[in-house]
Parts: sequence; C-alpha cells; structure tokens
Amino acid sequence: MLETEALLVSSTLQARLDVIRSGGTIPAPAIDAFAKWVHDAEEEDLFRMSPLRWGRASGVSDKDAIELFLRATHAGILEFAWGVICPTCAGFLATPAGLRAMDGRFCSLCEIPIEVQVSESVEVAFTVSPGVRRIRFHTPDKLDIAIDGVSSLFSGNVGRGLEMREKVGRNVLSGGHMEGHSMHTERTTLSPNRYMVVVPASNTTCRFRAVENGERDDLEIDLFDGRAVASVPEVRSGRLDLTLRNKSGMSIEYLLAIDPKPTQEEMIATKDQFVKHLQKVAESDAWLSGRRLLTSQAFHELFRAETIPAEQGIDVKGLSILFTDLQGSTRLYQQAGDLRAFEMVREHFGVLKDCVSSSGGAVVKTIGDAVMAVFSEPRAAVEAAVQMHRRIARVAPGDLALKIGLHEGPCIAVHMNERLDYFGTTVNVAARVQGKAAGGEIVLTETSFKATDVEKLLRSAEFVGAKENVELRGIEGTVPIVRLKPAVPA
Repeated sequence: MLETEALLVSSTLQARLDVIRSGGTIPAPAIDAFAKWVHDAEEEDLFRMSPLRWGRASGVSDKDAIELFLRATHAGILEFAWGVICPTCAGFLATPAGLRAMDGRFCSLCEIPIEVQVSESVEVAFTVSPGVRRIRFHTPDKLDIAIDGVSSLFSGNVGRGLEMREKVGRNVLSGGHMEGHSMHTERTTLSPNRYMVVVPASNTTCRFRAVENGERDDLEIDLFDGRAVASVPEVRSGRLDLTLRNKSGMSIEYLLAIDPKPTQEEMIATKDQFVKHLQKVAESDAWLSGRRLLTSQAFHELFRAETIPAEQGIDVKGLSILFTDLQGSTRLYQQAGDLRAFEMVREHFGVLKDCVSSSGGAVVKTIGDAVMAVFSEPRAAVEAAVQMHRRIARVAPGDLALKIGLHEGPCIAVHMNERLDYFGTTVNVAARVQGKAAGGEIVLTETSFKATDVEKLLRSAEFVGAKENVELRGIEGTVPIVRLKPAVPA
C-alpha cells in the first residue's frame, strides 16, 4: 500500500477496533494480532477468509476467533457471506440473500444439484470491508481474471478445492470484464475439445464443443443472471468469433476455458461420502460451517435476525440442546429475602451464560429460572454443563443446585420474537430429559453420551454415571439416558 493509504487504513481500522476493545470479551493480544493482519496481509488473504484458519495460525482459540470476526463484522471491519459448497469441486456458490436463498442450489461447473444442509454444506466466509481497506476483490474490473476470477469460483478454506482450482486455472484461455447490458466480441483459435464460458460470481457456466467438421465458425452466448444460453452447441475448430451479451444489469467477469469437468469416477456421488469428506476437511482445513456460526453466542447477540425466514425456518442437523433448571430458588426467596434472592438468581444467569459462551455455545432464551442453550457438538454442551455445576455452588453455597439435561440431533432454526430460536423433537427430548434430573445432576441421552470425547471429558471431570431407560412425556417408547453426578460433591 502507498504510505498515505496505509495511514488512512490504520486510522479507520483503529477507530473500529476500539469498539471491539470496549466490549471487553476478546483478549487484547488477539485483537492486536488481528489488527496487524488486516493492515499487512496480502489482498488475496483478506478475501473469503475463515476465522478458524486465521485463529489457528495466530494462536487464537476457535471460540475467540469466531467471536472476534463477528464483532469485527458488526464494527464494520469485515463483511461475511454465506456460500453453499459443491461436494465435487468445492465451488463457493455465493448466496447474497443469506439463508433465505438456500433452498437448493445447482453447481453449473459440475452440472449437479446440491442438497443444501446448513450443518454439512454451508460455509460462512469473511472479507475485509472496503471502508477499512480496499482490495482488488472489491473492484472486479481490476482483477486479473485468469487468476482472481478462478479463485473466486472456489472456497479458499476447503482444501479439496485447490486441485480443481488449479485444474481450471491451467485451462483458462481468456477472460474479461463486461458492464451490464453490454456486448463483447473476441476472435480466438480453438483446437478440437470441450470448452466453457464461466461467470464466476454467479457460478454460471455455458458449455460448447469445437469439432473438426463443425458448421459454424462463430458463436453467440447470452449471459443472464445465473443462466447462459449458446446459439449452437458445436462450432468448427480453428478460428472462432465469440460474441458475449451480458443481458443482466450487473457488471460481470467471465472466463473462456477448456472444460475440466470431472469424470463420473471423480465425483462424490452420495450424501454420506460428502458428509464424511467435509467432516475430514473441517478437522484439517478449518472452514466455518453454518451450523457452528448459528451456535455462537456473539452471532445470537449481534445478528439475531440474520436472514432466517420466520415463516418456515431452516433445518440444522447435529445440534446439541441443553436445558437447565434451578432447584431451591423458591426456598431461597423465603430464607434470604426477595432482594438478596433475586440478586443471586440474576448472578446465576450470568454464570450460566459465561459457561455456555466459553464452551462455544449460545444461550437461546431464559424461561423463569431455566436456561435453554445450543451447541454445535455434544462435547461442548457437556463441557458447559460440568462448568455450570462447579461454578453455581459459589453463587449460593448449599442453597441452589442445577438440574441439567441435554440431547443431540436435528432442529429447526427460526427467527421468532426478534431472536433465533429452535424447535423440534430434539428440543422436546432435551427439555424432558432435564425434567428427569435431580439437583446437582447432568442427564444425557445415550446418543449424546456416546458422542466423540464425551466419556473422556466426564472421566476427567470426575463425574460418575448410571444408565437407565425412562419414559418421556410425548415421546414414544423408552429413551436410554445416562444420569451423572460429581464423584465428589462440589
């Protein structure tokens, strides 16, 4: 950057960082490392970035990195975008309307439909705001379309996309920028092969073939918003006059390339294979899934109305729902007096929220003396439950005890009453399981107990358990649960 530009970036960035610092929830060293990175990083590193990837490279915890990026977005330093990840090529199918637009997508590069699952196929990626630091990705007509245009087709955080990105990049013949409602003609020479014209921003692809005995040496392609139509499917190899018409009102970038469409053997054909692949990617490449974002406390606080349609909600798989209830509060009001008891109950809510947030979850709502919280995995929910029991004894020793229950499974996320809320059988089971807990106990369904690292965590925390089968109101059949309590009372 030029010196004057760098000074402007530094001044604007610091002013917005002060907003984050004033919140007091993010460690100062993490904010300082983030500030230096936004100021000094290469432009391509500030486009569609992952907070998890950045955090792991910078020594910042996943929880703090996610919250920092969300608070930076709220402060105007970053912007975030939702994208559906193609299971075959790792293409990033951007959805400007957020979750409202995620009702099924089609990857034109691979020519396959994609079943949208917020838990499994949706990535949330962040880009620096042009008001803080302008990078070439904010001005598409300044991009090197053969490099940056190819990169913008794919997720930069899902490692599997690198192979396809390089494959497309090696085969790019030309590219350029077109204003809305404009026409462009170029002359090129094509050998017999398959070709495609691609609009990266909308994942729009138009394919055609060049053959030796073709009848036409000219081709016209109309580019619409999300769709492209060619005048003929085949042209004669050799010299070709290619005319592109941008029928949309938006400026676009396009690529002309040899078609690298994967063979059927290269494609991931089943949903199970896709899920396993992205689970492996999540462990190694640190992409931020929609599910993990939806269970962040900072997201619930700052972006509670983020594009979830209230009239239908969205299906999110693999959420862990935790309910608490406070035992002894009625007696406490009688013994300690209303003012002192109210203060202790209010303090208890602060403790629970802190335990939930520090474990990477979010408090959904409070109901009387009870709390409902959501997590992206059972282990995080159990970690929060253990901490709750340990810390609640300090609020009112001997007077208050928590009853905690949790269950894991699919939920419906809905924007209701100006907040994110969750409904479905998983929520109902978690609430009923909590009702089976006594003071000082954690009751888990067997499904949650057998989840990755849960038993190891409970052994480390010195919680002992007993298995049993119970009937839950409104739930058919018996449900296997594990009743847990500290080996040594707090």
